[in-house]
Formats: sequence, structure tokens, C-alpha cells
Amino acid sequence: MLEHVSSCRLQAITNPARLLLGAVLAIGGLLVALSGQQQMMIVGGLVALLGVLLVICYFTSRRNEIIVASPSLTIHIKVTKKSIDDCAQVIDELEAAINDRFKQSQSHVVASSSRIAM
Repeated sequence: MLEHVSSCRLQAITNPARLLLGAVLAIGGLLVALSGQQQMMIVGGLVALLGVLLVICYFTSRRNEIIVASPSLTIHIKVTKKSIDDCAQVIDELEAAINDRFKQSQSHVVASSSRIAM
């Protein structure tokens, strides 16, 4: 089964557009709210609140995935409440197992080819 795995990686999934848009809205809303007019203060406050919500949404929606790929299939494993170090350890162990499996198959090929040569 491991001989079919071609790659394994850790991918961080973020949406930086939320952070950028949230920051622009929050700053713009505060500037409008500080203009001094009553109606503009309300509108600016609402826009700033929307910006802050987008920034919070950005930080709560970030996640990591371990992606295991083979020639015919890609598996996305969502990582929840795990540290990057734990994910890296899983990937290292998988790659080590793949390498060990490859070395074993190569040693069998060498051994069988030496038998044929005799």
C-alpha cells in the first residue's frame, strides 16, 4: 500500500483576502466615524464592526491539512487542534515508512538479479 504513495505534505489553508478587507474596512470605518457627523458616526461604526468581524473570521478559519497523494488519488486530512510539530512528525514517519519500503523492494530486486547472474 505504501508503494503507491508518491508525496505527503502539510498545507496551511488561509484566506488573506478576509484579513486585508477586514483591516481596510476597520480603518476606513474608524476614519469615517471620527468625522464628527452623527449619521456618519453610525455608518462608520458599523463598517468598522464589519471589518473587525472579518479579521476575527480570518483567524478562526485558518487550518492545516496533511495531503497524501498517489498517482490515482489524493487524500486531504484536516488537522484539528494539532500543532505543526505533530503534523510534521506524522509526515516524517510516513516518509520514513515509504523509504524503508522502497529500500526493501530495491534489495529484493538486487538479490533476485544476482541469482539470475549465477
